[in-house]
Amino acid sequence: MPIMLTASDGLIQLLPGDELYPEDPDYTGEMNTVMSTDKMVEDLMKEGSTFHRIVIKNINSLALYVNIQAKYKHMNPLMINTDCSDYNSRL
Repeated sequence: MPIMLTASDGLIQLLPGDELYPEDPDYTGEMNTVMSTDKMVEDLMKEGSTFHRIVIKNINSLALYVNIQAKYKHMNPLMINTDCSDYNSRL
């Protein structure tokens, strides 16, 4: 159940367990809640310490940040830096 946070220079999809994830999220979508801030994504990342989020700076730049304790012996995902990807690849 991701919650979208609009920053001044990108978007962050907050996932359960992230420190910015709302305590009482709108599970039904009836309230149409939009979270936004004038802060930059980089500032939000520096201020935080408990991450479970997807950071989207543009269509070609996204990153998954997870440092929460996984439940049920799940493994946290591997980190991939999309800024170094080959966007011209046709695969």
